[in-house]
Amino acid sequence: MNERTIRKPKGPAIIFLIASFSYLITLLNIFIFNHSGILDTKVDLPFIGILRVLIMAAANMFMCIALFTKKYNNTLIVATATLLIYNIIGLFLNVTPFVIFDILFYLLLIAYTYVAINKQGTPLREKVVKSRFVIPLFQFCLILHSVIQTLQSNYERALETVSSYPEGTISMFEILSPYIFSSIISFLPVLCYIWHVNWLADPYEKTESISTDNQL
Repeated sequence: MNERTIRKPKGPAIIFLIASFSYLITLLNIFIFNHSGILDTKVDLPFIGILRVLIMAAANMFMCIALFTKKYNNTLIVATATLLIYNIIGLFLNVTPFVIFDILFYLLLIAYTYVAINKQGTPLREKVVKSRFVIPLFQFCLILHSVIQTLQSNYERALETVSSYPEGTISMFEILSPYIFSSIISFLPVLCYIWHVNWLADPYEKTESISTDNQL
C-alpha cells in the first residue's frame, strides 16, 4: 500500500509569508520616520513593542516554512503555538477583551490542529473537522470588531482634518480611502484560515482515491 502524498497548502503559506514581511516593513517604516525628519514627532515604540512585532514576524515565517515544507506533524503544532506569544506578552502590558478573545482564537486553532494531526481515524476528529468553520468565523468577528473601532477612530480624526481646511479643498473620502483599503486587506487572514483548516481536515492528494475507483 502506497503512502498518501500530502498537498502543499500554498494559499495559507503565502498569506503567512506576506504577514511576516508586513510586520518587518512596519518596523522599518517606523525607523525611517523616526530618523529621517519626515515627521515632526517621533513614533514612540518601546522595546517590548518592537519585541512583539519581531515575534509575530518570526511566528508567521515559521508557519509559512512549516506549510511550504508540508509539515503535517507536531512541528506544525509548535509553529501554530508560537502565534500565541504576541498576545501572551500583551497580557502583561494591557489586558483587553480583544487580547483575551485573540488568545482564545489561537488556543482553539492549536487544539484543532492537534486533533486533526494526531487523532486521525477517531470519532473525535470527525466531529472537530465538521465544525472547522468556527475558526475562520471566529477570526472574521475579531477582525470586524477591530476594523469598526479603527474606522470609527479615523472618521473622527478625518472630521477634524476636513474642518481645518477651506470648504471643498479636501474630501472625507480622500482621507479615509487608505484606511478603507487597509481595512479590506485586513480580512485576508480569514481567507487564510479557511484554506488552512480545510487543508488540515484533508491534507492528502486525491490521486490515490481516483486510482482506487478505476480499479473497482
